[in-house]
Amino acid sequence: MASLTSQINVVVDTKTKNEAARILDDLGLSMSTAINIYLKQIIKNSGIPFEIKTREQFMEENEISDEYIMQKLKEAEKEMKLDNTTYTPEEVYKIVGEKFN
Repeated sequence: MASLTSQINVVVDTKTKNEAARILDDLGLSMSTAINIYLKQIIKNSGIPFEIKTREQFMEENEISDEYIMQKLKEAEKEMKLDNTTYTPEEVYKIVGEKFN
């Protein structure tokens, strides 16, 4: 019996494709093989083979306590006083955004 194949065209951003290709190459897998594995896992699991959450769901499940935030702010304040580093509010916003977005 001949093997039937179908072609899928997927549009992804270049950075995502290149990073994934590098990792897959390290694993010894082609992009096609990886996508086939993913599709077979969808069938096996009758759905996406990993949990997908909205940003709100993620934030609710990973809520940080006020005490933890205060502790980290105090630690940062001590560190700042030790090395005399200061940041503008805009710089702080940018740094926090890069770490948590």
